[in-house]
Amino acid sequence: MKIALFQANTVWQDKSRNLKNLDRAALDAAKARADVLCLPEMFSTGFSMDAAALGEELKGSATLGAVQAIAKQNKIAIIGSMVEKDRGKFYNTAVVVDKTGKLISTYRKINLFPLAKEHKVYSAGTGAEAFGLGGVKCGVAICYDLRFPEVFRTLALKGAKVIFVPANWPASRTAHWLTLLQARAIEDQVFIAGVNRVGEDPKAHYHGNSIVFGPWGDEIAAARSNDEGLVFAELDFAKQDKIRKEYPFLQK
Repeated sequence: MKIALFQANTVWQDKSRNLKNLDRAALDAAKARADVLCLPEMFSTGFSMDAAALGEELKGSATLGAVQAIAKQNKIAIIGSMVEKDRGKFYNTAVVVDKTGKLISTYRKINLFPLAKEHKVYSAGTGAEAFGLGGVKCGVAICYDLRFPEVFRTLALKGAKVIFVPANWPASRTAHWLTLLQARAIEDQVFIAGVNRVGEDPKAHYHGNSIVFGPWGDEIAAARSNDEGLVFAELDFAKQDKIRKEYPFLQK
């Protein structure tokens, strides 16, 4: 599996411009023969607490519909989170769209970021499920979830070999971002793909540092600058299987 991480400079609360940017990134990722394109957290709006203005029901969602069309046109799976509205509540929800444009999985962020008062605006999800992409079991967790290893262990025990982590992780805590991503990869013997935004929003500055760690904790690929762009990684599942067999840490 070849994956692409889009380290985007998200335009604050401007869905149209962010979707146009996604369209260009998906075309470039498809040209590089990537199977999956992962986007930052709240890729179409930025990490906004204005859920009432930005939230969309997934059924009939213009944002999700655009993502599905881009995925289908470029024959590439797309993962990223958006503001979901459902029966009067709001969720920070990751959507997983396959290369045919079909929505195959959703994940509502379980651990909401208290410093931004995310828990005052959004409701928490109740569980994480693994899903299949190209015959590979995958999982997704969102930003602040990274500080809670149980989310990742749950996905690993459900068969996930790759876990994608869309984020809006501020530059002031970059060391935590890199350390925690590597730790989750090592302890669960999974590929961890962390995709972070760059640029600024009204409350924070972002340095990107999008990166992929392998199940041995080794760096597979990483952004080499704080600029917007794509990061590509080839994932070797045979090597992962060998590691899990020789070091059966996930077996009880």
